[in-house]
Order: sequence, then structure tokens, then C-alpha cells
Amino acid sequence: MASLSEILLASPQREALIAGGAELLEKAIAERGGLTGMAYRTGYAMIKAAKPGAARRASVELMPGFAEALNPLFEQHLQQGGSAETFSRTLLGNADTTITRLIAVADQRVEGSSDLVRKTYARFRGNAEAEVARILPGLATLIDRVIARPEQV
Repeated sequence: MASLSEILLASPQREALIAGGAELLEKAIAERGGLTGMAYRTGYAMIKAAKPGAARRASVELMPGFAEALNPLFEQHLQQGGSAETFSRTLLGNADTTITRLIAVADQRVEGSSDLVRKTYARFRGNAEAEVARILPGLATLIDRVIARPEQV
């Protein structure tokens, strides 16, 4: 079977993954409540003002790294008899590992970003594990949907 990267980054899966990832990011920021949500929305607004299309750009830049980082879990899932379309079970069942791998990709990616992005990211990095945990079910579902039916994402 193909690797997770090969599956997710092939056309039309790649476009579905990127569009779904951008939507997931925007929704997570918009729905975040309280003072933290206000801070996230303010920081995100600053980034969007400096770089329109920031959610899509972030998805384009991060999703290939996410797919590569999650590939060992995908291989484990398949070896244990899981199907590609049910990979979310392994992602959620190994949430700590999944979160650590996703954050490592984001940490690495932000190193080459603008000062504004690096400073904004640094302000919120301390809450990264909790925030990724919040969106992990949505990301896991997105990956399953993209694998199964990319045209319907």
C-alpha cells in the first residue's frame, strides 16, 4: 500500500486536504472562546492583514509535513489490520504521539517564517498541546474523508 504522504498528496486528495485543513484552522480560531480566543483571533487577524490567505497558506505549508510525520502511525495502523479509511482511530488512540508529531512539524516550519509569524507563534506555543488536542478529532476525520472520498470534502 502507498504511504500516507503518497495518498494524501496525490491529486485530488491534496487539494481536498489543503482546503479542509484551511477550513479547520479558521473554524478552530473562530470558535475559540474566552480571552484565549480573543487573543487567537487578534493574532490571526494580524497575520491575515500582513499575508492574506493565511489559513490556506498554512495548510499548504504544513499538510505535507503532517502527512510525513504521521506516516509511521499509518503504517502501524495498516499492520494491525486497519483500513486506510479508518486511520482516525489510530490517530485518536495515540493522541499524545500524534500531537507531538504535529507540533514538531509546526515548530520546524515556523523557524523559516517572518518575524510576525514567529513572534505570534511564540506567544501561543505554550498552549499548543491543548489546542492541537482540541482540533485533533476534526483533523483525524478530515484525513479519513480525504482518503475515502476526496471529492466530497
